[in-house]
Amino acid sequence: MLYAFVDGHASPLAREMFSRAAKELAYRTKGCIHFVENFNDDAVLKVKMSDPDKCGTDSPGYPGAARTTVLDLGACHDQRSLDRMVHAMAGVLGFNIPYGGQGGLSDENSKQILDAYKCEVTDAPLL
Repeated sequence: MLYAFVDGHASPLAREMFSRAAKELAYRTKGCIHFVENFNDDAVLKVKMSDPDKCGTDSPGYPGAARTTVLDLGACHDQRSLDRMVHAMAGVLGFNIPYGGQGGLSDENSKQILDAYKCEVTDAPLL
């Protein structure tokens, strides 16, 4: 999913945490889902950090290739909020995962993501 930061208020720490959350989601989906920063106007996901009470989007679900959605991470942009950020990003992909415990990081929820996006992923055999 192509994303872009839309406001100038995203601190270097917030950008780094978004990158870490994107890597975690890619890891949990075994490389099926990737968030790639785009500096053009064609990003599907617009990321902002303007509302200090918001961690998520107003309209959960993947908007489609020709549309955009906004993800506000004003309330979850630091190291303490990595799990909340991953959870919010999973919501942008269309997953209504109940929050609590590991939330969007659980193996069960990762399997739902892999199945929904029809990722052809197999576990490597243990050596």
